[in-house]
Amino acid sequence: MKLKIVLSSLGIVFLLAACTQSQVNNQDNDLDESTFEAQILEVHEKYLMVTPNDGEAELSSADQISVSTIEASLMDKEGNTISMNDFEEGMQVEIMYDGMLAESYPAQILNCYEIRMVE
Repeated sequence: MKLKIVLSSLGIVFLLAACTQSQVNNQDNDLDESTFEAQILEVHEKYLMVTPNDGEAELSSADQISVSTIEASLMDKEGNTISMNDFEEGMQVEIMYDGMLAESYPAQILNCYEIRMVE
């Protein structure tokens, strides 16, 4: 009788642990998209070096951010697709990314969804 109670208890514990882990994994996949405006410091083949504008939350983490453009949609002000050649130093851009900022120097955004010209 005691063996059945112990085995039942262990089964419930394993079931609850599996459900909890599943909820944690689902929360990890629901990262918010973050957006900020920045000035382009340098244009490279596969990334932009930017500095966040005053008032942007990212500025409290880093004054320079390397933004990967490998997976990003590149857009002009009207939403038309452009290429890296259309970006220039000093331009203002809006950057949409997964909210993850690698705390290195310069900081890095590896999962950028879209970069859009602002001015």
